Amino acid sequence: MRSTASWSGLALALGLACLSSVPARAQSGFLERFAGKWEGSGEVRRNLDSGPMGISCSLSGASAGDSATVSGRCRALAIFSRQITIELRENPNGKGYVGRYLGSRIGPAALSGTRNGRDLNLTIRWPKPVNGDLTAQMTIRMDESGGMRLVVADQPSGGGAPVQTTDISLARQ
Repeated sequence: MRSTASWSGLALALGLACLSSVPARAQSGFLERFAGKWEGSGEVRRNLDSGPMGISCSLSGASAGDSATVSGRCRALAIFSRQITIELRENPNGKGYVGRYLGSRIGPAALSGTRNGRDLNLTIRWPKPVNGDLTAQMTIRMDESGGMRLVVADQPSGGGAPVQTTDISLARQ
């Protein structure tokens, strides 16, 4: 289960790199900025106890009004490869986004979060325990040059400081 968890978090993080939440009136223009092709690299941990390994990803994003879909493939070394799809839409109450990640072996994960400045802060809710619990935290930071940095952290089930399981930088191609 732990191996699947980090790949799920990674895939989710990478897909969400193309998405963000903004007030309803400004949302469409913001989401359109992230449509297109993205390439990235960084590190991922297979579980909370493993060391980081190099990762590379290729994504394609599309947006339509208050929703967006991102699909792509992530590879770690020449051994692991995972196809992902992320779907997000504006929360019906107008605050933040809700959505799901498809492609994890543990099933679809629910997403919810809000944007604060350049940061998109999301909670991942897994359908089955991942690293001993059902949630993880993700931050997507957009830099001034149009690139993005994705960080996923998970709290160990026994307590202690959160462990960063994903750290990826993406650039528009």
